[in-house]
Amino acid sequence: MANNDDGGQKWAEEIVKTFGATAKRVRGKRSAKWLSDRTAELGYRVSPTVISKLDTGHRGSVLHLPEILVIAQALDVSPIGLIFGRLPDGPFEVTPGNSRRSLDVFAWFAGDQTSPSDAGVTDRIVASSRRLIDAEQQQEDVARLAAAEIRYLDMAARLDAEKAAGVSDVERARYEAESAIAAEQYARTRQVVESRRFAYETIRSGLKDLGAEVHDG
Repeated sequence: MANNDDGGQKWAEEIVKTFGATAKRVRGKRSAKWLSDRTAELGYRVSPTVISKLDTGHRGSVLHLPEILVIAQALDVSPIGLIFGRLPDGPFEVTPGNSRRSLDVFAWFAGDQTSPSDAGVTDRIVASSRRLIDAEQQQEDVARLAAAEIRYLDMAARLDAEKAAGVSDVERARYEAESAIAAEQYARTRQVVESRRFAYETIRSGLKDLGAEVHDG
């Protein structure tokens, strides 16, 4: 029984150490007094002594919920981010001896899962998010290509208009061929862009169905 108690105490201390180290990293070069004053401005002062103990990992297993909330707000970060440290895929010991992927525990904290071991929703959101990122990148690449081809098409058309009156039949045929090629390339690219846009919107819709927050625009 003593061993279980010792293990539980160590587990609790590690959670507090992770919180303190993460808060210190986020704070950067700003002092413990600065953070203490900032928490006071928010209505609940955390003393410089407490902050120093959190910085050095000497707070033991003591970490109160009001301290978590006010320190997170003072640092302009998520409370969950301070608790978990380096998200998204590192292990997190959710209870003594029971490690889970931090992203799953994060989803549990946020209410997206009823258990930290229920990875179903998380995995689907992660997979869809990765596809969304890929689709966005492909859409940007194709859009840039389309813009370049539109410029080329416009250039070819202007050249054709400017020189049509005084060029030879050979040159006229070359300009017409270049314009036709540019127009064909533009048409093909436009089809690809529309296809990518459809895939992009489909993935966004799927993420919304899973309950993920997807910003428009």
